[in-house]
Amino acid sequence: MKRKKKKKSFIGKLIKAIFILCIIVVAGFAVLIFADPLGLNEIKESPFDNSAENLLISPDVSFNEKVLNVALIGIDRKKDGPSRSDVIIILSYDSETGRTMLTSVMRDLAVNIPPNNRYDKINAAYAFGGEERLLQTLNQNLDMNIQYYATVDFAIMEQLVDAVGGVEIDIKPEEVKHVNDCITEQCQILGGSWDLLTEGGIQTLNGRQALGYSRVRAIGHGDWERTMRQRRVLSQVLNKLKADFDLKTAYKLYREVLPMVQTNMESRKIVWYMYSFYKNKDTFILEDFRVPFDNHGENSMHKGVYYLKPTQLTDNVVILHQMIYGIDQYEPSDRVKEISKYIQRHF
Repeated sequence: MKRKKKKKSFIGKLIKAIFILCIIVVAGFAVLIFADPLGLNEIKESPFDNSAENLLISPDVSFNEKVLNVALIGIDRKKDGPSRSDVIIILSYDSETGRTMLTSVMRDLAVNIPPNNRYDKINAAYAFGGEERLLQTLNQNLDMNIQYYATVDFAIMEQLVDAVGGVEIDIKPEEVKHVNDCITEQCQILGGSWDLLTEGGIQTLNGRQALGYSRVRAIGHGDWERTMRQRRVLSQVLNKLKADFDLKTAYKLYREVLPMVQTNMESRKIVWYMYSFYKNKDTFILEDFRVPFDNHGENSMHKGVYYLKPTQLTDNVVILHQMIYGIDQYEPSDRVKEISKYIQRHF
């Protein structure tokens, strides 16, 4: 009888301890959201209107409201000209299940850029109108509902990787020279340590090395493999956050990392999604895709300029909605059909 009582007593204490721990975690995130001890209100946010109407989110398209879409933008700031978005990745996060998707959008993809009905490469949208124009372009061409963005330049991307202690990557022997070429170029622009690679194989890359690896496009299948490398680095960062995420990590992210990121997402909303990420750690699944999808894009020359032409933009949109929202028979909007037909005829 005494053993049973002791066993029940132990189980009762364990349940109580877990309950108290959960209260502490929830209370901790509540303090971050409402008391603002991290100075989140000091984080600079973009002032443009992120309403559905302004960002060209079609009222005729229905979305799963539990899925958050954020445009991750890596830019190359030019001293003698406008910046272009060198990296465009749509991060889709299901706050109910923790399922996370990274979808690269190839920078040479032929699209329609509003508001002047201009057809150009998608990375030109940023040069024409910054994050606002790029979000409008993504939403109009892909039937998406992206209202938020997070923008970093190359120097900040290095610091983001260093903030999580580097990333583990399997470097192919033939990639070493090209990674080092990119590192050398970065050092000439940014200064600092060179940190060249000495060999291939599995190794932990620091921020500069990871950035060099992400920029390689002179080997393999060019930009196709380059976007794969970018997703691989970002996946490593997210998986490391998943493994170690707690209040201490949240503090480090919001005090050291977020101030370096330009975003239009409200600070308290960011904390709420971080809490959701923490809550869903055990069910977190990370997948990655690319637009155009395999066998749905082809090389094309238009007026002497190279473009990546979607074989059918509508087909790519159908697959994208299937991957992100699980819709098996998605019907693209009339606007996407119109853009798809134009690209087929003129590119």
